[in-house]
Amino acid sequence: MLAAGLILSFAVVRPFDEVGTYISTAQVSDIESCLPSIPRDASVSASNKLLPHLSHRREIYLLTMKSDADYIAIDLSTYLGQFFPGEEAQIRTIISHALANGYSVACSRGTTVILHRG
Repeated sequence: MLAAGLILSFAVVRPFDEVGTYISTAQVSDIESCLPSIPRDASVSASNKLLPHLSHRREIYLLTMKSDADYIAIDLSTYLGQFFPGEEAQIRTIISHALANGYSVACSRGTTVILHRG
C-alpha cells in the first residue's frame, strides 16, 4: 500500500514539479529595482511575466503583440525556458529592432532590461 501511494504521488501527481517554476530572490530583486524606472504615465510593452507587475498602468501591452510603446520591459529568465514556438526569436528581433530604432537602455539588472524610446 505504501509503495503504491509513493508511486502514485511521485510518478503521477509529482508534487515538486512546481518548484522548478520559481525564480530566485535575486531575480525578483533585479525586476523590482528596474520597474520604477518607468514613469507612471508611460505606455509599456512587457514580457508576459512582467505584465502583472505593471497592470496598474493605463497603457500596458504584451511585448509580442505591440512592441512600440514608450518603454519595453523584458526579463527572459522568467520564461524559464518555456517559450511558445518562435516566441524567443520574436523577442530577440523586437529587442534588436528597438535598439536600432531609437530605444536606449533605461535600466539593466541581471536578466531584466528596460528600454526607453527617445
